[in-house]
Amino acid sequence: MNVTDYLNSNDVVYDLYEHEPIFSVGDDEKLGIKLPGTQTKNLFLKDKKSKKFFLVSMNQSSKMDLKSFGKLLGGYKFSFGKAEDLANLLNVSPGSVSVFGKIFDNENQVNLVIDQSLLEADKVAFHPNINTQTVVVDHKNFKKFLDEFEYTVFDFTDF
Repeated sequence: MNVTDYLNSNDVVYDLYEHEPIFSVGDDEKLGIKLPGTQTKNLFLKDKKSKKFFLVSMNQSSKMDLKSFGKLLGGYKFSFGKAEDLANLLNVSPGSVSVFGKIFDNENQVNLVIDQSLLEADKVAFHPNINTQTVVVDHKNFKKFLDEFEYTVFDFTDF
């Protein structure tokens, strides 16, 4: 099953946009790609001590300091997760990471953290685990998707 199949089978309404590959935040602007909704950045992290994995989905304009974030979230010491762990746990490669990877986390090994601003946005945009497409969901359908998973809300506005 791919992401759009999952969204369709769970009655999550979305708009799909196809475009040149977007590998990192800001590539859309460099390529002249204009997409609706709040654009996101998604980070795959691993705690050095506990070996727990985290998928952090945040507004692309939000700031991230791994050391401070780890302390605030519960004393974690984060590093970026390895590509092979990303592939095994979320069925995605670097440059295509998104919240939608959670559909492949069958054993619930990845803790999901959502930026508060995404929950407040009218529309939110994510890759559907492939960086040549973007899925845009409205507030109601984003919440409908998230309700299938456990997640932590984190406010990055004062970060």
